Amino acid sequence: FSDDTETLIIQATKAYKDQQGDSMALTNGQFHFKLEAATVDENNAQLTGNANIPMPGNAADTVNNAVGEITFGDITYTLANDHGKTYYYLLTEINDNKANITYGPEQYLIKAKVSAEGTEAEPLTVTTTYYKWNQENNKWNSVTANDVTFTNTFTGKAEATLGVSKSISGRDWKDGEEFTFTLTAHDNAPMPTGNGAAATVTKTAPTADFGTITYKKAGTYTYTIKEASDAANGMTNAADVTATVTVALDTESNQLKATVAYSNTENEK
Repeated sequence: FSDDTETLIIQATKAYKDQQGDSMALTNGQFHFKLEAATVDENNAQLTGNANIPMPGNAADTVNNAVGEITFGDITYTLANDHGKTYYYLLTEINDNKANITYGPEQYLIKAKVSAEGTEAEPLTVTTTYYKWNQENNKWNSVTANDVTFTNTFTGKAEATLGVSKSISGRDWKDGEEFTFTLTAHDNAPMPTGNGAAATVTKTAPTADFGTITYKKAGTYTYTIKEASDAANGMTNAADVTATVTVALDTESNQLKATVAYSNTENEK
């Protein structure tokens, strides 16, 4: 029974969040991960003799797939070489310095204990224990295999400015005349900073904007622009205008880009 072997597959999960904590879509190979021989044990004591340990047969680094799975190749242990030994692995994410991403600080220590004997009745076994580095307490905390997760946060943003333009037909503008418009967001769309819910146009400045709006996630955002001033004698207020802001992620640059469209093109500035 000298050829008895056992294999270990180390797996983890990749999470990708926006700045509101909502999950973002992953792509195959988007992030990279490294498995190497650890230099310390679970008590953070320096290890000796842990340098040349069994490693995955294909490579000691891997990538996530589109559903966030991280899987390393099989690690094979043999009765002849590994019985009764304990090995420590360090699992980390490789920081590729991709734009608009804050990489999580997670580090995991994996302890693999190979059984002392292997028989037909009791084959060779490998028992694993997982630890996560606690930066605040400067120690390794025990976790389950299901807790091995790496979380990155997307920090990109896009900006857009919504505007309004006023024209008068049938007569000229009067000195001192002004018209106020309001901006209303739908479905919790972000609003301009400051006093961006209203804009005023005049004879000398017949166009105005509501200020800059910042977007932190891809999506379609809608707003209603409404003339709020009382209608002048002999005039009717302009019809409401819908402004649609489409925010999309450019996967090549990892930047958000905003495009503005109006239901009435006269509003475009």
